[in-house]
Amino acid sequence: MIRWLLKRYVPLPKIGDAQRILCVGAHPDDIEVGAGGTVAHLTRTGKEVWFLIITDGGAGSSNPDQSRQALKEIRSQESAQAAAQLGVKKVIELGFPDAGIYDKFQVAQQIAKVIVSFDPDLIMSPDPGLASEFHPDHIIAGEAVKIALLWAGYPLAYRQQVGDITEVPINHFRPRTSAFFFTARVNQRIRFSAEDRLRQRQAIEAHQSQFSDRGEREMIDRYQRLRSMGFWDFGKGGTEGFFVLGGVHQHCFPEVNRY
Repeated sequence: MIRWLLKRYVPLPKIGDAQRILCVGAHPDDIEVGAGGTVAHLTRTGKEVWFLIITDGGAGSSNPDQSRQALKEIRSQESAQAAAQLGVKKVIELGFPDAGIYDKFQVAQQIAKVIVSFDPDLIMSPDPGLASEFHPDHIIAGEAVKIALLWAGYPLAYRQQVGDITEVPINHFRPRTSAFFFTARVNQRIRFSAEDRLRQRQAIEAHQSQFSDRGEREMIDRYQRLRSMGFWDFGKGGTEGFFVLGGVHQHCFPEVNRY
């Protein structure tokens, strides 16, 4: 009963209500695979979407003779092409070392700067609480977003941890909705059209350095279709699931984990 009342009186924000969305990925292809259909749906319906990529993608090859610098440049170009397929307005690359050692608080500082500049209503990122996730870049991405959301919510915290606030409009410091993809605790689903699904596939195909093998791309496509069917979507489009939290749910609100 208490959970039912909380869901009614402290509901989750709806992803579709956001006008500006910042999508954070650990690697250049993460957002396209984890939330590309939703991004295509959002941009098609007039929403402004930016991508923020944390790492340089320089470790994404099984060839030991591959030049890391060359791969970073290739993946940056692929990321721009994929974003264009999805209608994304801007791609920001932080350049932290792919599969490297770096600090999540340093990442959070950079994300917080983008948040107060762009002033998004919603931030998407990988779920750092996924028990089966072993890749540290994915975990750091989600954890850094959580920290950045706190710092970007309060001007005094931002000034202490990030930097000067004199050039930032005071109304840019506010609570924001978070939506985690690559999650096992889905509490909100976005259904998208066949057109959006096609744009997602084209965006994934733009990452030729990662998915040059047609069989691998088909495997990803089958997995995404099966995941959609798990959400009772048997149409030609698709459905993606997210763990969504409003600003009020992001601190001292354990009941939201059972919404």
